This record gives sequence, C-alpha cells and structure tokens, in this order.
Amino acid sequence: MDKTGTLKAFIGRIVRRFQNNKYALLWVVSFAFMFLGATLGIFETIVLLVPVMIALAYSLGWDALVGLGMSILATNMGFSAAISNPYTLGVSQQLAGLPFASGAWLHIIIFITIYLIFMLFLSSYARKIDKNPQASIIHAEDSAERAKYKDTDASLIEEDPKQNRAMGFFGIFMLLIFASMLSSPFIPALSTYVLPIVGILFLIGGLGAGFISGAGGKKVWQGLTEGWQGLLPSIPLILMAASIRYIIDSGGATDTILHAAAEPVKQLGAFPAAVVIYVLALGIEFFIASGSAKAFLMMPIILPLADIIGVTRQTAVLAYIFGDGFSNLAYPTNPVLLISLGLTVVSYPKWLRWTAKLWLWVVLATIVFLGIAVAIKLGPF
Repeated sequence: MDKTGTLKAFIGRIVRRFQNNKYALLWVVSFAFMFLGATLGIFETIVLLVPVMIALAYSLGWDALVGLGMSILATNMGFSAAISNPYTLGVSQQLAGLPFASGAWLHIIIFITIYLIFMLFLSSYARKIDKNPQASIIHAEDSAERAKYKDTDASLIEEDPKQNRAMGFFGIFMLLIFASMLSSPFIPALSTYVLPIVGILFLIGGLGAGFISGAGGKKVWQGLTEGWQGLLPSIPLILMAASIRYIIDSGGATDTILHAAAEPVKQLGAFPAAVVIYVLALGIEFFIASGSAKAFLMMPIILPLADIIGVTRQTAVLAYIFGDGFSNLAYPTNPVLLISLGLTVVSYPKWLRWTAKLWLWVVLATIVFLGIAVAIKLGPF
C-alpha cells in the first residue's frame, strides 16, 4: 500500500480532517489503543497497525517514535494498567481466588493516572518536534521517510477514483481486522489463531488494494518484497531472544530464581514485600514474556508468601501485573518490541533512550499505588 500510494491517500484523508487539531487526534488515538490493551488484553496484534500509525505520524509532522508511541507503546501502557485484561489480571485473580471485578475502582484510577503520565510524555515530545524537527533523536535516520509524507494532500483522493475504490476495499478488511481483535478475548477458538488471521487479512487487504489502485502487478509485488526485506534483520534477534528463554527454562533456572528470591521476602514488612513481588515479576519478564504463563508460574509461590507476610492477595496481584506489563517494551528479549522496531528505522538503544524517562515516572507512580494498596489493605482479601 505504501508503494502504490494507497496508504498515503488513506492517511491524507485523516490529515485533512484533523490538520488543525492534530493533538486532539494524538490523545484520542492513544486512548483508543490504551483502552484496548487495558480491557481486552490486546497487545501483539497491534504490531500490524504500526506501519499505518507511523505513516500518520510522519504526515502530521512527527517522527517514527511518535507513531510507535501512539500505537504499540500506548497499547502496552493499557495492557499493564489493566482494568479487565483477561490474560494478566483475569488469570492472576482467578488463581488467587479473587472475584474478577474486585479492586476495579483502583484499577480505573491507575489507568487514568498512567494515561495522563504517558500522554504528557508523548505530546510534549511531539510538540518539541513541531517546534524543531531536528530535536527528534532519530532525525537523521527517518528524514527520508518523513520527506515522503511531508506534503500529504487529501485533495488527490477525489481526483483518483481508483484510489477511492482501493481505500474502500482496504477499509472493509480493516473492519474485519478490528472485529477479529475485539472478539478474540471472548471466543477461545479464535484467540489461539487471531494473530495469523489478522496477518492474512492485512496481506489480502493490502495486495487487493494495491491491484485495485491500478499500480500494476510488478509494483505491488515489488512493494511486498521490500516489506519482507525490512523485517528480515529482526528475525535473528527474535531467535536469539527465544533461545535465551529456552536455555533458562530447560535448565530449571526460572524456578531456582523464584524460590531463591522468595525466601528473603518472608523477613520483610508488607510494603517492601509488595515491591519485591513487583521487582521479581520485572525480572522474570526478561525470560518469559507471556503474562498468563508467568502467572501460572509465579502465583503459586507469591500467594502463600503474601498470606504469611500480611499482604492482601489483591495487592500481590496488583504488584504482579505491574511487573509483568510495563517491562514488555523495555526488554530486548520481547518479540513484539523487536518486530515493531524492525518495521521502523528506530534502533533499540535509541528506543531505550527515548522511553527511559517514561519508565522512571511509571515506576514511581506504580510504587505509590502499591503503597496505597498496602495501606488500605486492598481487598476483598
């Protein structure tokens, strides 16, 4: 779609509608992605929307980091500040014997707080680039891509009926994609295959839109080949990250780490113990990315400890979901991060440099919320 001009035409319509109020668009789009993560636990499938969001960011005068911010990073913020995320909050509360909606009032407050912290971080960076494009920490790397979208003009759309038909065709597939993503948490059979289904829908929608736009088969296939080539460098990194996890798990090191860390916790007070659970989840996340798998591994150890120390199970669950989620897009062992960066010109060191301040504020805020949970004995138990 990028090669045939359909993506640019599609983005052009959005730019025309919001060109005088683009920061409102930034806040709304980021909220939508964050809400999907917080309520439905959507995370991995958002990777497929990253190129569209980056193109939108370029067209609005920003850089690839803002595009990543309003898509995959926003989703991760919501996934971590869970309101009803079935894969982390749902599983861990079920293992703890807690009602699914217990503690919901505090989870909503946490979600709003994290959203405000995140948006102040993202919008301030976007405004800095608006004032001075060279302030972008990836200015040299993505200058060519920004130039391509600099003069995105929606007036071209009405002059080319083929592009209109191509966008209509792709729009149908976008609706199917969102329908698949939104329904997957409620349909167990679909949740297993949602990622390949969404990928296939994107492929068919993109190829079909390319042919309908009149670009010709040669240009469409050339664009597809270039897209695959852009992903190739991230494949060895993903394999190496997976091998680290395999070595750790097959050697039984994960269980050893958990038990060794759990023993000293018995000697701590309630608040330090809650923080240690948080840190422990952060550490295990490096080796095991799956939130539900990590819950099955950690909860049988964490919950009895919480009972002994006097930390409520609801607080232990809160500490766990904080540690599980926010580190998803910080560790180089996470395939979602590696694939997302592989779709852009952003290197991992620059990503870490950009997000470091955000992680600091998030960690401080979550520790405060853990303190509140301990102080009020967040329950029901």
